[in-house]
Amino acid sequence: MNEVIEKAIRKQLKKSEGELTKADLEKVTFLDLSSKQLTEVPKGLEKLTYLVQLYLRDNKLTSVKGLEKLTQLTWLNLNDNQLTSVKGLEKLTQLEELSLYNNPDPIWGKDGLTKAQIDQLQKALPNCEILSNPTK
Repeated sequence: MNEVIEKAIRKQLKKSEGELTKADLEKVTFLDLSSKQLTEVPKGLEKLTYLVQLYLRDNKLTSVKGLEKLTQLTWLNLNDNQLTSVKGLEKLTQLEELSLYNNPDPIWGKDGLTKAQIDQLQKALPNCEILSNPTK
């Protein structure tokens, strides 16, 4: 399991040492991995099968690959990253709120999240409120 995830889980469970068991991982329903300089979705996150809220705000993520396995998520914050695609998030059918503010905007000539991508995701997740601000 990724060190960043393990540290966050241990802090939340107040378990500073010893093996993290399956029972421990099942207790984790909320995880905050904001501002951790992550460039990709950390490996091991998929083991948190009861996770319903996840903060990945203020990182350097360019892809959401790996999040599609977290099918119990109801709330996901991906604000302030470098996302150019949301492919895979359509599998998160339990999502009620998805926040994508301040990811690259294609108006500046770079790859970024487009209104079309957001609209397509919204069609796939009709019960999810998607918060985003692409201009193109």
